[in-house]
Amino acid sequence: MGRRHRLTSDQRLAHSHAAGTTIELVQLAGHTRFGTIAYTWPKHWAYHYDAATEAFNDLGKLHEELVRLPVGPDDMRTVSDIELLGRIYDAGVRLVVGVVLTVQHLCEEIERWTKTGPSGSTIEDRLAGPGVTDVVGTLKTQPGYAALHEIIERRDAVEHPREDNVYNGDDTGWDRVPLAWFISDRSLKAFETYQTWITESIEIWEEKKANWPQSPTTLEVGVRGVRSTHQFKKPARGEAES
Repeated sequence: MGRRHRLTSDQRLAHSHAAGTTIELVQLAGHTRFGTIAYTWPKHWAYHYDAATEAFNDLGKLHEELVRLPVGPDDMRTVSDIELLGRIYDAGVRLVVGVVLTVQHLCEEIERWTKTGPSGSTIEDRLAGPGVTDVVGTLKTQPGYAALHEIIERRDAVEHPREDNVYNGDDTGWDRVPLAWFISDRSLKAFETYQTWITESIEIWEEKKANWPQSPTTLEVGVRGVRSTHQFKKPARGEAES
């Protein structure tokens, strides 16, 4: 467990707020050297969305490196560059993990605002929940679902490696291997289809959230104006202004 925050009331920092005032929630974190750090509650799904998009762009560039490899007498390109394979694997893992985390955190935000709570822990469960379906519709009837499901399966294979998803010589089972899937154009096509769905869903949600009739949470503030009593290291001269 984290160390208890040492906070004390300081009326000089207290401010009154009228009912309905928009407030900004902050999360506290303890740092041994820097004391208590408060940060604004961000949209976590946006970080993961950007990370997945960056990974997709990186993977696309790596595919351009693949096409420059010579075709051998067997009419195949053979990739024996372990460093190149490592970069492809890294980009592919970042892509599938980023996609899964984007959807999970977007569902969490929708569930919180609609006060419906999660319908389960898996993406499939959460997307089928009443709050999420009211916002983004029934995903299973949309092209994005098949693409998302394909991406989730590769993420699961990365997280739970087995003999048949690390190497698979079956003509129809090669795509169970995440690295083989990353190397194929299936990975890029799946992300493009998913991206169309997720961006449209985000636009719908952001519009609905902007016009939401009431605040998603009512806060009862027990103490107004708090100050940390943890010791902290001050910034070096000039660092605070830079």
